[in-house]
Amino acid sequence: MDDSQIEIEAIGIMNDHPEIDEVAQTSPISHNRQLLLIGQTSNMEAARRYAKMVAAIPNVRAVFNEVEQGAHASFGDRTSDAYMTTKVKLSLTGMDIEGFDITRVNVSTFLDRVYLMGLVTRKEAAAVTNRVRGISGVKKVIDIFEYIDG
Repeated sequence: MDDSQIEIEAIGIMNDHPEIDEVAQTSPISHNRQLLLIGQTSNMEAARRYAKMVAAIPNVRAVFNEVEQGAHASFGDRTSDAYMTTKVKLSLTGMDIEGFDITRVNVSTFLDRVYLMGLVTRKEAAAVTNRVRGISGVKKVIDIFEYIDG
């Protein structure tokens, strides 16, 4: 519930600041009250200001600003990313690790870079990251896992 509210508030902040919204194509993704920002901007200072604003949202524990300088992604890019996210999620359903629950892993993709968030053991994190690195078309894997085994 907190994660949905955090994402709604982050989108609201973007909508309330047209000077940022006009130059940044940003997607806020929250998992366990950690907020990942992915996308592209023509103005990195605007992206940094946005990251500071969303960090002040109640219950946000951390912000990972992965917004990069560049032109906005095309419809084709976004379609390809949606396909890649689906492909990654499907590949994780076959993980043969005792106690592994795929619902503890959040997968997001932007320009064929796959972002992994979630509450996992170190063994699960290593296995998931290695599996995703082996998927055709994945350019880079960025893991932002939290570990439940200390």
